Amino acid sequence: MYKNKLTNIRACQKDYYTIQIENNKNNIKGIWNVLYSIIQKISSNAINAEYFVDEVININNMEDVVNGFNNYFVNIGPKLAEKNQKQTQRQKERKMTMGMEIQIQIFLVQ
Repeated sequence: MYKNKLTNIRACQKDYYTIQIENNKNNIKGIWNVLYSIIQKISSNAINAEYFVDEVININNMEDVVNGFNNYFVNIGPKLAEKNQKQTQRQKERKMTMGMEIQIQIFLVQ
């Protein structure tokens, strides 16, 4: 029941904004006003965090937050590559160990 009402509200909103844009199709300023009203509603629903957590440290200073995000995205590629390389190396070592075990078992069977 709630989902139906929500769907109906969204459909009505879409129809309303479609009509508003259609009514202003020859008025650029009017179209921008309609778009601005849509954007303003979306951004007013956004939640701004008061702090971020980096591992175990709470960061309140936005400059530190920005630097933390920058650090994360700059370093994520090399970290993933290193992790993948270590996993690949372990897989190769396991294959070699298994191969040696098979050879030893074959030798003992003969």
